[in-house]
Amino acid sequence: MFCLSLLSRSLTPTMALWNFTIEDTSPFLAYTPYADGSNCGVTNGWIPWYQTSGFLAKNGDPGVGESYHITSRHGASVSVNFYGSNIYLYGTTNGSYQITLDGAVSAYAPTASDLLFSSGSIAVGTHLVTLSAAPSDSEQQLAFDRAIISTPLVDNATPTEAFYDNTDTTRLTYAGVWSTPSASGIPNTSVEHPWHETDNSASVSMQIGQGAVAVSLWGMANWGNWIYSVDLDGSTNSYNGSTFFQVPDALLFYESGLDPTNNHTITLSNISPGMNLALNSIRVYTVDVVDSTAVSGPTVSSNPPDASLAISPSTHGTSLTASIPLQRSSDSLSSSSPPGTLYAGSASTHGTSSSSTASSSTPGTSSSSRRSSVTVAITAGSIVGAALLLAFLGALLWWRLRRRAAILKEVTRVERYSYVPPGSGTRPVPPAAILKGVHIFKTSPSNSTPIASDILAQLSPVRKRRPAPFSSPPITPPIATSPATATSPTTPPPAMTPPNVDIDRLVELIAQRIDPTGLGNGENDAGIAPPQYRG
Repeated sequence: MFCLSLLSRSLTPTMALWNFTIEDTSPFLAYTPYADGSNCGVTNGWIPWYQTSGFLAKNGDPGVGESYHITSRHGASVSVNFYGSNIYLYGTTNGSYQITLDGAVSAYAPTASDLLFSSGSIAVGTHLVTLSAAPSDSEQQLAFDRAIISTPLVDNATPTEAFYDNTDTTRLTYAGVWSTPSASGIPNTSVEHPWHETDNSASVSMQIGQGAVAVSLWGMANWGNWIYSVDLDGSTNSYNGSTFFQVPDALLFYESGLDPTNNHTITLSNISPGMNLALNSIRVYTVDVVDSTAVSGPTVSSNPPDASLAISPSTHGTSLTASIPLQRSSDSLSSSSPPGTLYAGSASTHGTSSSSTASSSTPGTSSSSRRSSVTVAITAGSIVGAALLLAFLGALLWWRLRRRAAILKEVTRVERYSYVPPGSGTRPVPPAAILKGVHIFKTSPSNSTPIASDILAQLSPVRKRRPAPFSSPPITPPIATSPATATSPTTPPPAMTPPNVDIDRLVELIAQRIDPTGLGNGENDAGIAPPQYRG
């Protein structure tokens, strides 16, 4: 199965990677002495094995469960030619094995890990890796599971898979005699869909537009299939599609490292007349093509490049020639294709052209006149903006002065009629202290350290109690534990007796009104307690 994912690590701070998985059942892998020696024993070569169905029961049966290729033959190998910067080989073994990477051989002892080999960061390019079994006896086995290829991203853009079904004859060109059979379980156990098959010297080709960085071919590997070839841009390689097990949707071919700025052509051919070749789909992995001429710095050209999407109306292919993302097509998908599969080209299934053009200049207008107009507009706008700002600041200052005068007038009026009991030893609190409710201090009789005045709580404005959050539980009032402080709600308060009128006290108060010098100098009497009244 195809696996596309970003790696958290990178070769350089600007180089990200994506992965492609190749299962052991892929004919793209080269096994020696052969890929499927079922009924011949593991000591003679590789034999496929599935976790659920086990070894082969009958030729042409599909396997069930996770697949492995197992061997106990010394020197049996599996190789993969790949383009990338890293490769991982997975499997299990209880014997020794060797890894050959670009001609360099390394020996490995048995391991309990399922990761048999990781190349680490190597130069980006084409490499050849080979895994070879080196058992010391027939009881030791090497089971190969899969290979994962890591490839650097182009401009850090994750490729998008564009799926082309084998029945899409608007994009695939078939030559020779082909049939379109269908059977249960093909291409998978969930979907039954026709495939293209031939036993003649037939071929199928596809034109790949710009933006492609990789391509893969998928089809059935089965008993009765044989050698086929794949030509990509003039480079041809051959592969063996024969296996006793039926593999409904095997990876027939994969190539990465394509130049996204060029068009490509891929051709699949049956070079074994009388033997079968089957095709399910072609998948292209694409990124958006960035036109470097579209961004030339801060200077704006009077004739910017056309930003349209041009679809080449070719007979069997679609060419994507601008930095526009691939569009989705639904009408050309068959019943087996997943919804929303990406196709290169427009929404039309026949290469209908669609375009959108943007222009940044007006005909007949020179660049110098545009710069002059812009300069005048900026100057006028700056003057108007400064005038508006000054007017706003003046209005704000005038409003604040009027508001402050009104507040001071109101506070002065209230303070003028405030009653202060004579002999209390407390100076009138300044209006500013009342307004702010802070910075009210008095001097302790024993030292000059400022301490908060007791009248701060009385003069501070009463704050509204903030309501408790909606989810807060009700607060249970504390229960009084001391009988001396507990007050019975049923006990009436004691009756108040009218105060006795003291004639001498009245005379004393009148005398204090006439001669207030005995009240203190008003500078350091703030801490003196008021005189006690006689009862």
